[in-house]
Amino acid sequence: MAPRDGGAKHNLSRVRDEVHNGTPPKAGFWRRLTGYFTLNEWTLAASAFLTFWWLWLAAINWRPQWRKRGAVVRPILGTVALVLAALAIVSWRIEADQPWAVVVQKEVSVRYGPVTASPEQFKWFDGAELSVRDTHTANSAEWILAQDPTGRQGWLPASAVLRPGG
Repeated sequence: MAPRDGGAKHNLSRVRDEVHNGTPPKAGFWRRLTGYFTLNEWTLAASAFLTFWWLWLAAINWRPQWRKRGAVVRPILGTVALVLAALAIVSWRIEADQPWAVVVQKEVSVRYGPVTASPEQFKWFDGAELSVRDTHTANSAEWILAQDPTGRQGWLPASAVLRPGG
């Protein structure tokens, strides 16, 4: 939420090192690309460049003699504005489409299906960061289909994780 907050970065780095034995999995390309700024900062930058570009286009239509002044700057400004807008949209999609969860039990068995009788695949340990793919309720117990950054996925009880707003 605050990608440049030094204290938060340091604390998160220490926790991830502890959870992953010093080698946390790398985030995907798009998350690394858009993770430097917050969603609000991407949106503000894109909005500023788009507004300035549109105002310039309106101005050269209103005063045609200004067209020669911005012949080089206009396409560069437009390209930067569109790239920033695209990065803001990608950042928004990453935040909106990927609900997350963190394992809060010492260890939790990850299963092939959303029932206790399902065979165990592997274990996730306290602090593992997961993206939530699906939820299922069976016999009044809520289960989560989650995936870790390495691509392993499976079902685990919802009580074993902490989710935003939960």
